[in-house]
Amino acid sequence: MSKSGQHLGWMKKAETFVGWKQYKQAIAAFDKAIKLKPNYVEAWMGKGRALMDLEDLDAAIAVFKKVIKLEPKNFDAWLMISMALEDAERPEEALAWFDEMVTQLPDNPGTWFFRGMHLTRQNRHEEALESLDKAVEMNSNPMVLMARSITLQRLERYEEALSDVDRVLTMGDAFVAWLDRAKLLEKLGRNDEALESYDEAIISDRGNLELWQEKILFMEKIDRQDEALELVNKLAEALPERWDVWWMLAEALKRRERYDDAIAAYSRALELEPEEAEVFYGLATCYATQGNSEQAMGNLQSAISIYPDYQETAKTESAFDSLRNLGEFKALAH
Repeated sequence: MSKSGQHLGWMKKAETFVGWKQYKQAIAAFDKAIKLKPNYVEAWMGKGRALMDLEDLDAAIAVFKKVIKLEPKNFDAWLMISMALEDAERPEEALAWFDEMVTQLPDNPGTWFFRGMHLTRQNRHEEALESLDKAVEMNSNPMVLMARSITLQRLERYEEALSDVDRVLTMGDAFVAWLDRAKLLEKLGRNDEALESYDEAIISDRGNLELWQEKILFMEKIDRQDEALELVNKLAEALPERWDVWWMLAEALKRRERYDDAIAAYSRALELEPEEAEVFYGLATCYATQGNSEQAMGNLQSAISIYPDYQETAKTESAFDSLRNLGEFKALAH
Protein backbone atom coordinates (compact mmCIF):
# COMPACT_ATOMS: atom_id res chain seq x y z
CA MET A 1 0.00 0.00 0.00
CA SER A 2 1.35 3.40 -0.86
CA LYS A 3 1.96 5.85 1.94
CA SER A 4 -0.71 8.15 0.60
CA GLY A 5 -3.35 5.46 1.09
CA GLN A 6 -2.33 4.20 4.52
CA HIS A 7 -5.03 6.23 6.26
CA LEU A 8 -7.67 4.11 4.49
CA GLY A 9 -6.20 0.94 5.95
CA TRP A 10 -6.37 2.37 9.47
CA MET A 11 -9.91 3.54 8.77
CA LYS A 12 -10.93 0.01 7.79
CA LYS A 13 -9.34 -1.38 10.95
CA ALA A 14 -11.16 1.21 13.05
CA GLU A 15 -14.51 0.32 11.52
CA THR A 16 -13.84 -3.35 12.20
CA PHE A 17 -13.12 -2.57 15.86
CA VAL A 18 -16.36 -0.56 16.04
CA GLY A 19 -18.23 -3.57 14.65
CA TRP A 20 -16.74 -5.64 17.48
CA LYS A 21 -17.62 -2.89 19.98
CA GLN A 22 -13.93 -2.52 20.83
CA TYR A 23 -14.18 1.25 20.97
CA LYS A 24 -10.82 2.05 22.58
CA GLN A 25 -8.98 0.10 19.88
CA ALA A 26 -11.19 1.80 17.28
CA ILE A 27 -10.24 5.25 18.60
CA ALA A 28 -6.54 4.35 18.44
CA ALA A 29 -6.99 3.29 14.80
CA PHE A 30 -8.95 6.46 13.96
CA ASP A 31 -6.10 8.46 15.50
CA LYS A 32 -3.62 6.67 13.22
CA ALA A 33 -5.73 7.61 10.20
CA ILE A 34 -5.99 11.21 11.41
CA LYS A 35 -2.23 11.44 11.95
CA LEU A 36 -1.68 10.36 8.35
CA LYS A 37 -4.39 12.68 7.02
CA PRO A 38 -5.29 15.43 9.55
CA ASN A 39 -8.24 16.80 7.56
CA TYR A 40 -9.86 13.36 7.14
CA VAL A 41 -13.40 14.18 8.29
CA GLU A 42 -14.66 10.57 8.16
CA ALA A 43 -12.00 9.53 10.71
CA TRP A 44 -12.83 12.44 13.00
CA MET A 45 -16.54 11.56 12.83
CA GLY A 46 -15.81 7.90 13.50
CA LYS A 47 -13.69 8.82 16.52
CA GLY A 48 -16.43 11.08 17.85
CA ARG A 49 -19.07 8.39 17.55
CA ALA A 50 -16.78 5.86 19.27
CA LEU A 51 -16.30 8.32 22.13
CA MET A 52 -20.10 8.68 22.31
CA ASP A 53 -20.37 4.89 22.62
CA LEU A 54 -17.85 5.06 25.49
CA GLU A 55 -19.97 7.86 27.02
CA ASP A 56 -16.94 10.17 27.01
CA LEU A 57 -19.20 13.01 26.00
CA ASP A 58 -16.90 15.98 26.53
CA ALA A 59 -14.19 14.37 24.41
CA ALA A 60 -16.77 13.54 21.74
CA ILE A 61 -18.00 17.14 21.67
CA ALA A 62 -14.42 18.39 21.21
CA VAL A 63 -13.96 16.04 18.26
CA PHE A 64 -17.20 17.10 16.57
CA LYS A 65 -16.23 20.75 17.02
CA LYS A 66 -13.03 19.93 15.15
CA VAL A 67 -15.17 18.51 12.32
CA ILE A 68 -17.16 21.76 12.16
CA LYS A 69 -13.90 23.71 11.81
CA LEU A 70 -13.00 21.47 8.88
CA GLU A 71 -16.53 21.47 7.40
CA PRO A 72 -18.71 24.28 8.82
CA LYS A 73 -21.84 22.87 7.13
CA ASN A 74 -21.42 19.28 8.35
CA PHE A 75 -24.95 18.44 9.51
CA ASP A 76 -23.98 15.26 11.38
CA ALA A 77 -21.35 17.03 13.48
CA TRP A 78 -23.79 19.77 14.53
CA LEU A 79 -26.39 17.15 15.41
CA MET A 80 -23.98 14.94 17.36
CA ILE A 81 -22.82 17.87 19.52
CA SER A 82 -26.43 18.70 20.40
CA MET A 83 -27.20 15.05 21.16
CA ALA A 84 -24.07 14.70 23.32
CA LEU A 85 -25.05 17.78 25.33
CA GLU A 86 -28.54 16.38 25.82
CA ASP A 87 -27.10 13.03 26.91
CA ALA A 88 -24.90 14.95 29.36
CA GLU A 89 -28.11 16.47 30.81
CA ARG A 90 -27.20 19.95 29.60
CA PRO A 91 -30.43 20.68 27.70
CA GLU A 92 -30.05 24.47 27.50
CA GLU A 93 -26.60 24.13 25.94
CA ALA A 94 -28.01 21.54 23.56
CA LEU A 95 -30.77 23.95 22.54
CA ALA A 96 -28.21 26.71 22.00
CA TRP A 97 -26.39 24.42 19.57
CA PHE A 98 -29.66 23.57 17.82
CA ASP A 99 -30.38 27.29 17.53
CA GLU A 100 -26.96 27.88 15.99
CA MET A 101 -27.49 24.85 13.78
CA VAL A 102 -30.67 26.29 12.23
CA THR A 103 -28.82 29.57 11.73
CA GLN A 104 -25.97 27.87 9.91
CA LEU A 105 -28.11 25.32 8.01
CA PRO A 106 -31.51 27.00 7.62
CA ASP A 107 -32.41 25.16 4.43
CA ASN A 108 -31.91 21.68 5.87
CA PRO A 109 -35.26 20.34 7.18
CA GLY A 110 -33.38 17.98 9.49
CA THR A 111 -32.14 20.91 11.57
CA TRP A 112 -35.71 22.04 12.30
CA PHE A 113 -36.90 18.46 12.83
CA PHE A 114 -34.25 17.55 15.41
CA ARG A 115 -34.61 20.91 17.18
CA GLY A 116 -38.34 20.23 17.47
CA MET A 117 -37.73 16.71 18.78
CA HIS A 118 -35.33 18.06 21.41
CA LEU A 119 -37.90 20.60 22.58
CA THR A 120 -40.57 17.88 22.69
CA ARG A 121 -38.33 15.79 24.95
CA GLN A 122 -37.97 18.83 27.19
CA ASN A 123 -41.79 19.18 27.33
CA ARG A 124 -41.61 22.54 25.56
CA HIS A 125 -44.31 21.56 23.13
CA GLU A 126 -45.43 24.94 21.80
CA GLU A 127 -41.84 25.81 20.86
CA ALA A 128 -41.34 22.31 19.47
CA LEU A 129 -44.38 22.72 17.26
CA GLU A 130 -42.94 25.87 15.68
CA SER A 131 -39.82 23.95 14.61
CA LEU A 132 -41.77 20.93 13.42
CA ASP A 133 -44.12 23.15 11.40
CA LYS A 134 -41.06 24.53 9.65
CA ALA A 135 -39.74 21.01 9.00
CA VAL A 136 -43.11 19.93 7.55
CA GLU A 137 -43.17 22.98 5.25
CA MET A 138 -39.78 21.96 3.87
CA ASN A 139 -40.26 18.17 3.71
CA SER A 140 -43.55 16.58 4.74
CA ASN A 141 -42.25 13.02 4.91
CA PRO A 142 -43.92 10.42 7.19
CA MET A 143 -41.30 10.66 9.96
CA VAL A 144 -41.71 14.44 10.28
CA LEU A 145 -45.50 14.23 10.17
CA MET A 146 -45.58 11.51 12.84
CA ALA A 147 -43.27 13.58 15.04
CA ARG A 148 -45.54 16.60 14.72
CA SER A 149 -48.54 14.42 15.44
CA ILE A 150 -46.95 13.31 18.72
CA THR A 151 -46.31 16.92 19.73
CA LEU A 152 -49.88 17.89 18.85
CA GLN A 153 -51.12 15.01 21.00
CA ARG A 154 -49.07 16.29 23.93
CA LEU A 155 -50.89 19.61 23.43
CA GLU A 156 -54.22 17.71 23.31
CA ARG A 157 -54.87 18.97 19.79
CA TYR A 158 -56.14 15.58 18.71
CA GLU A 159 -57.98 16.56 15.52
CA GLU A 160 -54.83 18.18 14.10
CA ALA A 161 -52.76 15.19 15.19
CA LEU A 162 -55.21 12.90 13.42
CA SER A 163 -54.90 14.98 10.26
CA ASP A 164 -51.13 14.43 10.24
CA VAL A 165 -51.53 10.67 10.74
CA ASP A 166 -54.06 10.55 7.90
CA ARG A 167 -51.53 12.32 5.66
CA VAL A 168 -48.96 9.68 6.55
CA LEU A 169 -51.38 6.93 5.57
CA THR A 170 -51.86 8.49 2.12
CA MET A 171 -48.14 7.84 1.56
CA GLY A 172 -48.17 4.17 2.49
CA ASP A 173 -49.55 1.50 4.79
CA ALA A 174 -47.87 1.27 8.20
CA PHE A 175 -49.14 -0.45 11.33
CA VAL A 176 -47.62 2.28 13.55
CA ALA A 177 -49.70 4.95 11.85
CA TRP A 178 -52.86 2.84 11.98
CA LEU A 179 -52.29 2.15 15.68
CA ASP A 180 -51.71 5.83 16.38
CA ARG A 181 -54.86 6.65 14.43
CA ALA A 182 -56.85 4.16 16.49
CA LYS A 183 -55.66 5.69 19.75
CA LEU A 184 -56.45 9.22 18.55
CA LEU A 185 -59.95 8.19 17.50
CA GLU A 186 -60.35 6.56 20.91
CA LYS A 187 -59.47 9.87 22.59
CA LEU A 188 -62.01 11.60 20.35
CA GLY A 189 -64.69 9.09 21.33
CA ARG A 190 -65.07 7.77 17.78
CA ASN A 191 -65.03 4.15 18.88
CA ASP A 192 -66.30 2.40 15.75
CA GLU A 193 -63.70 4.18 13.63
CA ALA A 194 -61.07 3.33 16.22
CA LEU A 195 -61.91 -0.37 15.95
CA GLU A 196 -61.61 -0.17 12.18
CA SER A 197 -58.16 1.37 12.56
CA TYR A 198 -57.09 -1.36 14.99
CA ASP A 199 -58.17 -3.86 12.33
CA GLU A 200 -56.12 -2.05 9.68
CA ALA A 201 -53.09 -2.09 11.99
CA ILE A 202 -53.49 -5.85 12.42
CA ILE A 203 -53.83 -6.36 8.65
CA SER A 204 -50.60 -4.36 8.16
CA ASP A 205 -48.68 -6.58 10.59
CA ARG A 206 -50.81 -9.65 11.22
CA GLY A 207 -48.14 -11.52 13.17
CA ASN A 208 -47.77 -8.74 15.75
CA LEU A 209 -49.73 -10.02 18.73
CA GLU A 210 -49.30 -6.75 20.59
CA LEU A 211 -51.73 -5.22 18.09
CA TRP A 212 -54.28 -7.94 18.85
CA GLN A 213 -53.80 -7.26 22.55
CA GLU A 214 -54.33 -3.52 22.01
CA LYS A 215 -57.59 -4.22 20.19
CA ILE A 216 -58.78 -6.66 22.85
CA LEU A 217 -58.09 -4.19 25.67
CA PHE A 218 -59.90 -1.45 23.75
CA MET A 219 -62.93 -3.69 23.21
CA GLU A 220 -63.05 -4.39 26.93
CA LYS A 221 -62.74 -0.66 27.65
CA ILE A 222 -65.80 0.14 25.51
CA ASP A 223 -67.77 -2.64 27.22
CA ARG A 224 -67.65 -5.21 24.44
CA GLN A 225 -66.44 -7.87 26.85
CA ASP A 226 -67.98 -10.93 25.22
CA GLU A 227 -66.64 -10.04 21.78
CA ALA A 228 -63.19 -9.42 23.22
CA LEU A 229 -63.07 -12.80 24.94
CA GLU A 230 -64.41 -14.52 21.82
CA LEU A 231 -61.63 -12.89 19.80
CA VAL A 232 -58.85 -14.06 22.11
CA ASN A 233 -60.35 -17.57 22.22
CA LYS A 234 -60.31 -17.67 18.44
CA LEU A 235 -56.66 -16.64 18.48
CA ALA A 236 -55.86 -19.53 20.83
CA GLU A 237 -57.67 -21.92 18.48
CA ALA A 238 -55.86 -20.54 15.43
CA LEU A 239 -52.41 -20.37 17.04
CA PRO A 240 -52.35 -23.15 19.65
CA GLU A 241 -48.54 -23.37 19.67
CA ARG A 242 -47.97 -19.71 20.57
CA TRP A 243 -47.31 -19.32 24.30
CA ASP A 244 -48.03 -15.59 24.12
CA VAL A 245 -51.56 -16.24 22.80
CA TRP A 246 -52.27 -18.43 25.83
CA TRP A 247 -50.84 -15.70 28.05
CA MET A 248 -53.22 -13.20 26.42
CA LEU A 249 -56.13 -15.57 27.04
CA ALA A 250 -55.05 -16.06 30.65
CA GLU A 251 -54.84 -12.30 31.21
CA ALA A 252 -58.33 -11.82 29.72
CA LEU A 253 -59.76 -14.56 31.95
CA LYS A 254 -58.05 -13.10 35.03
CA ARG A 255 -59.58 -9.69 34.31
CA ARG A 256 -62.96 -11.47 34.43
CA GLU A 257 -62.03 -13.12 37.76
CA ARG A 258 -62.17 -16.59 36.20
CA TYR A 259 -59.05 -17.64 38.08
CA ASP A 260 -59.19 -21.41 37.55
CA ASP A 261 -59.56 -20.93 33.78
CA ALA A 262 -56.78 -18.33 33.83
CA ILE A 263 -54.46 -20.74 35.69
CA ALA A 264 -55.16 -23.40 33.06
CA ALA A 265 -54.26 -20.97 30.26
CA TYR A 266 -51.11 -19.78 32.04
CA SER A 267 -50.10 -23.40 32.56
CA ARG A 268 -50.50 -24.12 28.87
CA ALA A 269 -48.30 -21.11 28.12
CA LEU A 270 -45.62 -22.52 30.44
CA GLU A 271 -45.75 -25.88 28.70
CA LEU A 272 -44.90 -24.11 25.47
CA GLU A 273 -42.32 -21.70 26.95
CA PRO A 274 -41.06 -22.72 30.42
CA GLU A 275 -38.95 -19.62 31.11
CA GLU A 276 -41.37 -16.70 30.73
CA ALA A 277 -41.39 -14.48 33.81
CA GLU A 278 -44.71 -12.81 33.01
CA VAL A 279 -46.45 -16.19 32.96
CA PHE A 280 -45.09 -17.13 36.40
CA TYR A 281 -46.11 -13.70 37.67
CA GLY A 282 -49.64 -14.12 36.30
CA LEU A 283 -49.92 -17.51 38.00
CA ALA A 284 -48.69 -15.99 41.26
CA THR A 285 -51.39 -13.30 41.19
CA CYS A 286 -54.13 -15.84 40.51
CA TYR A 287 -53.04 -18.20 43.28
CA ALA A 288 -52.64 -15.31 45.72
CA THR A 289 -56.16 -14.08 44.95
CA GLN A 290 -57.45 -17.60 45.62
CA GLY A 291 -55.59 -17.75 48.94
CA ASN A 292 -53.11 -20.42 47.85
CA SER A 293 -50.03 -18.82 49.38
CA GLU A 294 -47.70 -21.76 48.70
CA GLN A 295 -48.33 -21.76 44.93
CA ALA A 296 -48.36 -17.96 44.86
CA MET A 297 -44.95 -17.70 46.53
CA GLY A 298 -43.41 -20.43 44.38
CA ASN A 299 -44.50 -18.79 41.14
CA LEU A 300 -43.57 -15.32 42.32
CA GLN A 301 -40.09 -16.54 43.22
CA SER A 302 -39.75 -18.05 39.73
CA ALA A 303 -40.88 -14.78 38.12
CA ILE A 304 -38.37 -12.71 40.11
CA SER A 305 -35.51 -15.13 39.44
CA ILE A 306 -36.04 -14.64 35.69
CA TYR A 307 -36.93 -10.92 35.77
CA PRO A 308 -35.78 -9.19 38.99
CA ASP A 309 -37.87 -6.07 38.31
CA TYR A 310 -40.92 -8.06 39.43
CA GLN A 311 -39.56 -7.67 42.96
CA GLU A 312 -40.52 -3.98 42.80
CA THR A 313 -43.81 -4.67 41.02
CA ALA A 314 -44.84 -7.14 43.70
CA LYS A 315 -44.59 -4.49 46.41
CA THR A 316 -47.63 -2.64 45.08
CA GLU A 317 -49.53 -5.53 43.47
CA SER A 318 -52.98 -5.63 45.12
CA ALA A 319 -53.30 -9.36 44.40
CA PHE A 320 -50.55 -9.97 46.97
CA ASP A 321 -52.26 -8.12 49.82
CA SER A 322 -53.01 -11.46 51.51
CA LEU A 323 -49.30 -12.35 51.49
CA ARG A 324 -47.80 -9.12 52.82
CA ASN A 325 -47.52 -10.26 56.42
CA LEU A 326 -45.76 -13.49 55.49
CA GLY A 327 -42.06 -13.48 56.34
CA GLU A 328 -41.31 -15.28 53.07
CA PHE A 329 -43.04 -12.58 51.05
CA LYS A 330 -41.29 -9.79 52.95
CA ALA A 331 -37.91 -11.40 52.29
CA LEU A 332 -38.70 -11.94 48.61
CA ALA A 333 -40.18 -8.53 47.89
CA HIS A 334 -37.56 -6.56 49.81
